[in-house]
Amino acid sequence: LHRFMVFIFPDNLSNSLAASVSAQITSSPITLLLFGTITPIGIISNIFVSPLISLFFSFSIISIILSFLFPFLSDLFSYILNFMYNFISFIVFFFS
Repeated sequence: LHRFMVFIFPDNLSNSLAASVSAQITSSPITLLLFGTITPIGIISNIFVSPLISLFFSFSIISIILSFLFPFLSDLFSYILNFMYNFISFIVFFFS
């Protein structure tokens, strides 16, 4: 699936989109059986949310390490992480 999307989308976007479409295709029969409906908006929302989650986790790990080394920066890191979390939550609620 990724091989076909590389021609249409940039490489990073095609990776995320291919993973999202593959997960949607794989889980659609079970979702349809259990809930009676399929929502393809999840593919679109994953394009926006997945890179932000990766950035959030990366920054979280970096901030934990730096907070041990420089404890006075922990408040700053907590504000930044809180903002990132709220922004990701807003995007998730927007698409839901």
